[in-house]
Amino acid sequence: MRRRRTQASRILRSGAKRRPTAGGTLELVTSFTADKCATLVVSWLKNGNTDYLVVLNRDPNDDTDFTATFAPRVKLVRRDGTLADAGSYANFFWLEPGDVAVFAAP
Repeated sequence: MRRRRTQASRILRSGAKRRPTAGGTLELVTSFTADKCATLVVSWLKNGNTDYLVVLNRDPNDDTDFTATFAPRVKLVRRDGTLADAGSYANFFWLEPGDVAVFAAP
């Protein structure tokens, strides 16, 4: 099955993935692809000094998956609020219908 680049991927590659820091520019997302790009809503949020990438499966009937590669400091925010290294998930993420994945970069 051929993967298509999503609109979010084009936005991220266009420079939205960068934020200025004291030491220069930090790259947070190096790649993002999805099979069912029409069912994903991808948002980039900022709260204080922390950036968040939120990926929502808006399809109420079908699951979807996506593949993303993150900088080492990006964390997956689990449902209980704890943080896990996003790279420890082998870059493959699966979302149930209506589910969301939240990534944080402090």
